[in-house]
Amino acid sequence: MGVTWDIVQQKTALIVHDMVNEMVDEKGLMYDPSVKKVQRNVKKLIKECRAKKILIAHALPGQKNAKDFGRVADFYPELISHKAMLAGTWGGAAHPSVAPKKGDVVVHKKKMGAFHNSTMHSALMKRGIDTVIITGVSTSGGCDSTARDATNRNRAQPLFKSSIGILNPDPIDNFVLLSLHALKHSYSRTIWLIDLYESLQGIVSQTDGWKKIIERTRYWQQEKIVSYGLMVLEGILGFNIPVRVKEKLKFEKFGKIEKYLLRLRIKGFKQPGYYIALWFLSIKGIRNRLEFLRETAFPQDDTMEQIYLKSSKNNRFAQWIGRMIQSVVLLGNGIKQAFSNR
Repeated sequence: MGVTWDIVQQKTALIVHDMVNEMVDEKGLMYDPSVKKVQRNVKKLIKECRAKKILIAHALPGQKNAKDFGRVADFYPELISHKAMLAGTWGGAAHPSVAPKKGDVVVHKKKMGAFHNSTMHSALMKRGIDTVIITGVSTSGGCDSTARDATNRNRAQPLFKSSIGILNPDPIDNFVLLSLHALKHSYSRTIWLIDLYESLQGIVSQTDGWKKIIERTRYWQQEKIVSYGLMVLEGILGFNIPVRVKEKLKFEKFGKIEKYLLRLRIKGFKQPGYYIALWFLSIKGIRNRLEFLRETAFPQDDTMEQIYLKSSKNNRFAQWIGRMIQSVVLLGNGIKQAFSNR
């Protein structure tokens, strides 16, 4: 049975996390094109919350020098080399499209989450806030850290729409999902590897953490996907994977091509399309692999509509031909680039 809470406007705040120039502006060092859609949605959400008299709280970087970022700076060289996202600089300021207005709360945080060692908690307590809505970037980094910290302070409640709950997955299931996500993007972004690292670190620090990971990985039948991620974490970030875990997940049964592709990534190789080969090799059985190839080249209608948003269904045959050619070229380029980096 689901649990629901009423959203009381006077006791609710929208926390806008790290929507700063360095992340949102095209000139920013941390900018990614995918943030454009996030920006539009955040702007729309802020407007809606203002209309409903819901408090807006902006969580902005409070680091005054690169050393204040701590270990995070190890994974983002631009934080040191270009002094990115520092408090008081253009990069650390709120983007004009979502800038604070009179009456908003502005908090300069010291760590990834908005509550850690900041005035966010006291600012919300002072205003009688007991429920928070969290938006901004990044979902699996700062927003996730903020949500977990808020929950520990008895401050966060699920946000519901039409009585359907938006729930956090179990931490171990979330690790499996993060492993899938990282592979889908060819382990190309350091932030996704950090997500995996921190998620794994939290799980294995608990009693029987590794045992639970193995059990849930087997439950979801994602042994190879999770194993790929563990091997990349060990090779790039130095996370020690116990021998017994490697034996349980059958690392020794990796094929030569799998080992070669994973070593490439560990050595720094990054190319879109690279993941398709690993994903194909992770699938059990010839029949399932052929089905994967068929679905990749000839997606179902609902998938085609997402790929070709502005095209008519009348052009479906032409779209399928184009998709098939695109898939072959993408895979071919990925393999070619991979073997050119031997």
